[in-house]
Amino acid sequence: MKNTSVNIEAAWKRLGDEVTRRGGDGDAFVAAMKDYYSIYTPDLLRWAGALFDYEIGGFYFSNSSRDVRVAEYRGKTYHFRPDVESTMQCINFLYAVRAVNAPEDFPEWFRNKVRDFVSSLQDPEDGFIYHPQWERESITPSRLARDMHWAIGLAKKLGFSLPYPTAHDRIKAAAEKKTDEKESLIPENFRSREAFLEYISSLNWQGSGTTGAYGAGNRIAAESKLIEAAGLTDVAVEFLNSVQNPENGLWGDAEGYDGNNAFMKISAFYDAVKRPIPNATKAIKNALSCLVTDEFARTSCYNFNVWYSILNVIANLRRFGGEEGAREASAISDMLLLDAPKYLKGTKEKILTFRKPDGSFSCLTTSTTPISQGMPVAVEGTNEGDFNALALNSSGTFVRIYACLGLSDFFVPPFSENSLEIFLSAIKKN
Repeated sequence: MKNTSVNIEAAWKRLGDEVTRRGGDGDAFVAAMKDYYSIYTPDLLRWAGALFDYEIGGFYFSNSSRDVRVAEYRGKTYHFRPDVESTMQCINFLYAVRAVNAPEDFPEWFRNKVRDFVSSLQDPEDGFIYHPQWERESITPSRLARDMHWAIGLAKKLGFSLPYPTAHDRIKAAAEKKTDEKESLIPENFRSREAFLEYISSLNWQGSGTTGAYGAGNRIAAESKLIEAAGLTDVAVEFLNSVQNPENGLWGDAEGYDGNNAFMKISAFYDAVKRPIPNATKAIKNALSCLVTDEFARTSCYNFNVWYSILNVIANLRRFGGEEGAREASAISDMLLLDAPKYLKGTKEKILTFRKPDGSFSCLTTSTTPISQGMPVAVEGTNEGDFNALALNSSGTFVRIYACLGLSDFFVPPFSENSLEIFLSAIKKN
C-alpha cells in the first residue's frame, strides 16, 4: 500500500498560478475553491469505510441497509445486502480524492474481497450481474445494464478479471452471427433495426421528469453498450437527433433543471457511443443558469447533472468536433474560469442542503431514496446519506468542475493526507 498524500499548500499555489496565467484571478479562485471544499471533511471517509461488509466484500448503499437488513416497501419484504453500484461508487470516490492512484495502492485483502464479491454475482449463462437480494424477474433493464457496467469498472479499478465473458461480449458476438444463438442472447428490443426503432419510439421523448425525456434518456444511456454491441448505434443517434429541440439543444418540453437533467442523460449516450452531440453549446446556457438562480434542486442529481452536462459538451466538442470544436471547447472553459467563483458559490450552497451531520450526503434534502434504478436499497423514510448521493455531491461534482475549467492537471485533493488510512480504519473486520 503506497502513501498517496501530497503537499496541499504547494498544490493550492500551483493551481492559483495557473488560473492567473490564463487571465483569471488566482487568489479569488483559490479562496472560492477552499470555501467550496469546506463541505467535505474526513468524516466522509469514515462513513464510507464503515459501509463495507468484510464478510461479503461489498458496500451497502446506506447505514439503514447495513443495520436493518430486512424491511418492507409498498407491502413487500426486502432483504438488504451490498451491491456493485455502491461498491463502484466508493472505489471511484477513493480514486477521485487521490486516496489511491492504482489498484496496488489498495491492500491485497481488500482487492480480493471485492473481487470475490463481484465474481459471485456474475451469471455464467448470460454474463450479467444478479444480486441475491433482488428477484430476477423484478430487475429493471436500467439496473441490469448499469450493474454490468459497474462490474466491468470494478474489475479494471481493482485489477482483476470477471470469471465469465460479459453480457456485452456475448451480445456483440451473437449480433455478428446468423444463428438461433443470436435470438437467445440478444434482448428482444435489440434484435433488429425495426424492433429497436419500435422500442425507442415508444419512449416519451417530449415530456419531462422520469416519465418523459429524462426517463427515456436514462434508459438509453444505461443501455448504450448493449445498443453498441448490437450494431444499432447509428439508428439510435439518427432517432435522437430527430427528436431534439434545435433551438435550445434540449430534449423534452422543459428548461431549467428538468431540461438539463434530460440533456445530461442523453448527452452521456452520445459520448458513450462516440458521436457528436448536435446543438450542444446551446444547452450550456440553460445548465449554468441552474447554478445561479433560486430554482430548488429537488434531488442531489440536479447539481451534479449541471457540471456533468457541461463537461459532456466540452469533451464531445474536443473528441468529435475537429479543430473548430476544440477551439469552441477552449473558449467555453476560459469563459467558465473567469466566472468560476460565482459558480462555485452557487454549487456549494445547493449541495449543502443535502449534507448530513455525519459528513455524508442524501439524495433528497430530508431523506434518502429507498429505491435506486427501480430496486430497493434502503429503508424508506430515513434521513441519511447514501453512496449514490456521495458520488453526486462530492467527487462526481468536483472532478468535473476541474475538467470543465481545463484544470484537471492542477487538481487539489479535498483531504490533506492519510485519506486511505482513515477510510480503512473505519472498516470493521468481523
